[in-house]
Amino acid sequence: MASRRAQALIKAARAGDAAARLQLGRLYLSGGEGLAASPPAAFHWLTLAGDSIEAALEIAVRISPEAAAADPAAYARACRRVADGGSAAAQRALGELLLEGYGLPADPEAAREAFRLAAEAGDLAAAARLGELLMAQPERTAEARLWLERAATHGNVAAGRQVADLLWRAGDEAAAPWLRTAAQAGDPEAACRLGELLAGKGGEAGREGTAWLERAARQGHARALWLYGRCYAGNLGGGGRPAGLPRSLKQAARLLERAAAAGIAEAWWDLAQLYGQRGFSGRDLARARHCLETAARMGVPAAQLSLGEQLAARKGELKSMLEAGRWLAHAAAAGEAGAEARLSTIAGQARGWPEEAVQRQEDALAEIAQEHPAPAARLRLAARFDLDARETLFLDPQMADQGWCLLADVGQHFTYKPWRLVRVETAAQREALALLRKAFAEEAAANDFTGVARARKRALESLLRRLALDPGLFIRDWRAPWVERDRALREKPAQETAAKTGMDR
Repeated sequence: MASRRAQALIKAARAGDAAARLQLGRLYLSGGEGLAASPPAAFHWLTLAGDSIEAALEIAVRISPEAAAADPAAYARACRRVADGGSAAAQRALGELLLEGYGLPADPEAAREAFRLAAEAGDLAAAARLGELLMAQPERTAEARLWLERAATHGNVAAGRQVADLLWRAGDEAAAPWLRTAAQAGDPEAACRLGELLAGKGGEAGREGTAWLERAARQGHARALWLYGRCYAGNLGGGGRPAGLPRSLKQAARLLERAAAAGIAEAWWDLAQLYGQRGFSGRDLARARHCLETAARMGVPAAQLSLGEQLAARKGELKSMLEAGRWLAHAAAAGEAGAEARLSTIAGQARGWPEEAVQRQEDALAEIAQEHPAPAARLRLAARFDLDARETLFLDPQMADQGWCLLADVGQHFTYKPWRLVRVETAAQREALALLRKAFAEEAAANDFTGVARARKRALESLLRRLALDPGLFIRDWRAPWVERDRALREKPAQETAAKTGMDR
């Protein structure tokens, strides 16, 4: 129950007494006189205290934005007023408001300036916040480091971690003392990073690095488990074994299994190599294959290359070749050495057409596509992927697009050279595949070519002849007899005229 003094203050505050409102607001900040502490109630009465700098100071320094949710604009005005009066804490609070757009328009640049003023006035939290914001701008990392180091050297542990992170990302060995401080404070991430930085070195530094990795691994840090497991294996990823650590493939496997279960993709790749290693008592080829496939699915380029090469060794198996190509294409896109060359042994490349010929094709296809979308889609595919006549007429449109390649499969109709793979390399090729899918997803696919080879060939010739188009415009190995005949008929009058002119002379 509120004391008599508190009741008197409440009565006076409700009557409009500014001094009573200020005192009541302060009373609600910490509680007392029978009143429980209530920052929202304190904010309410301090806001009503009129144009009091003391009330504004209490709001800016002692009340959080969450407690001021009833009137964010009033909270922002109080923070700005006190900040303009030189309060570093209020400047920092104002910076947060400007950053988040709380109670006033968001302005990141003005927020950084507010943090800078607070930091220059000695506010360590503001210095750390300013450094954190500047870290996001690569061109201002040097300035970020200065502010973070200022905060860290005065005891701000979080700023010390950020300095270590900044130097770590830059590959600067000056990160070591900062990491060591954070690691000694019990931070497993810092211990792991320090261990990774030092473990590859010889002598005492290498032993210290291994010790930090062990400490982080004992805390369950996933990356530390992976790196510490590699230390025991000694020959994974081209790395060596730190001094003083015995080689133990079984211990390596135990640690790597834990790292893999924690989601470290590279640990799956290391396990694949470990379980496939000759001389390892725990050798398990089935487990090795499972780990390899998992690493590939998780995006490890080296695993994708290895899996692609293993599948590509099954020559003649279409399913294996398609799967091999998918993994090799992923590895090549990631820049893995050797993936591109291996991929070229599985799928060929389409020969490019001259630009003039490409434009002629497009003009001709535009004329065909509206009335005959399915045949037009086939012809566009033939031109873009350099298909022969049989592939153009008999290719399965539902199976053609394999993502990384075109599958030109005519095995249901011909026994000789039943399928061929062609790399998808250009935007025009991808567009041609997309148009093929669209054409055969609609009812318009009903006008596709049907029947045996002779019937399909006649249908194509009939369509193109009606449009006065040469099939060879789209299919390199096709010269229709009627095209040659028409050409001969066109050339005959010219030849006769030339001969007659010669005789007259």
